[in-house]
Amino acid sequence: MNPYKIISYLTYPALWATIGVAILNPIPDSLLSSITASLILHSLIPLIFVIYLLKSGQTKSIDLPELSSRIKTVAVAAACGLVFQFLIISDQTLKFWNQLIFVSLLTQFIFNNLKFKISIHVMSITGFLAYFTLDQPLFFSSLGLLISLTSIALVAYSRFKVKAHTPIELIAGFTMGIAIVFINQWAYSLWR
Repeated sequence: MNPYKIISYLTYPALWATIGVAILNPIPDSLLSSITASLILHSLIPLIFVIYLLKSGQTKSIDLPELSSRIKTVAVAAACGLVFQFLIISDQTLKFWNQLIFVSLLTQFIFNNLKFKISIHVMSITGFLAYFTLDQPLFFSSLGLLISLTSIALVAYSRFKVKAHTPIELIAGFTMGIAIVFINQWAYSLWR
């Protein structure tokens, strides 16, 4: 199998949501249930929906090249994220993280409705790494920044090599990945 496809599949955008839940969950007793809920709601249900779109002929590829398929998938992912929000209602850290996921989905929805495709893979990994560098200084070191930038570049190059995105779509994904972290902070301060 093509190594760039492997990188693309391993960096499925919704998995970053579940990895973030695993890192941020402050209550060890609820870790398994939180990860399970996130895996089902953030990752599996949207993926099953994409497979349904593929099998029913509504999309040509699991990469969702058609904007209409992307809009439908964002709606399903947002509904799943809303359910997750109600499950974690008492945990502010996870609520803030889940809000970042909503901001990401809203960004995707806006770009899709503007008929402009951005790289969701690049936006997701950039948003994940920016969040854990700026809000949760997990990667805030020279080595952490180098690993983060190298990871983002590898995902972007892979998405380009599998012909999923143009350079401008990759740059837009990177830019929005950083922007959503700041938008999320701003929105959270407004709603507190």
